[in-house]
Amino acid sequence: MSITKISAFLVSLCLLGASAQADIIEVAVWKAIASKPNSNPGMVQSALKSKSIQEKHGTPIVVSTDLVGRMYYATIHTDYAAWNNFYKAVGEDPKQAEFWKDANADPQAERIDHYLLETVSAGEGGAVREVYIWEALPGQLSRLIQGGLGAKPIHEKAGARVTVAVDRLNRMFYVMQYDSWDAYSKFHGAPIPEFSAYMDEQNKNPSGVLVEQFTASNVD
Repeated sequence: MSITKISAFLVSLCLLGASAQADIIEVAVWKAIASKPNSNPGMVQSALKSKSIQEKHGTPIVVSTDLVGRMYYATIHTDYAAWNNFYKAVGEDPKQAEFWKDANADPQAERIDHYLLETVSAGEGGAVREVYIWEALPGQLSRLIQGGLGAKPIHEKAGARVTVAVDRLNRMFYVMQYDSWDAYSKFHGAPIPEFSAYMDEQNKNPSGVLVEQFTASNVD
């Protein structure tokens, strides 16, 4: 399923309406330090240890890795107040302080990217996910989002679960999730003519460019 450009045609009400009540998803992207032996499993083990400490503060946490060895540590919050309260609690947690002391003494990974997202339309989670990151053309973010919202029901009818989110860097995150690699393979094993026709129409007047794509699966 190749997606290269997208546009949309409606209004920006979903973006404007979602910003007040959106879930907040924060994702830290990590890469193992190549010069260290066994740093990749060490990176994951360290993340799972941090998760066991932090999720006691009431925030769902998902740890996943992609097909090129990067790791994604995602925390999910109901709003910015919950996001702020979570970090206050973590900052005051002596077990977290001890964790960071040990982790910094022998680091297994380095953080290479960071996303702070607001959901526009949430879908159910899954063990496997594809993430498409789109950068809006100037002045076209609301149209780009509407393009994602238009694609969502088509993909969900075909078996994926879709979340559409935005960051503050003029980007849209289109996330497709599946229960398993078998479900992922089944989805991609069949053509979706409705989506092809939809994209043909959208590409006549694109509102964004695909800048990154990755596929990841949960490790916890």
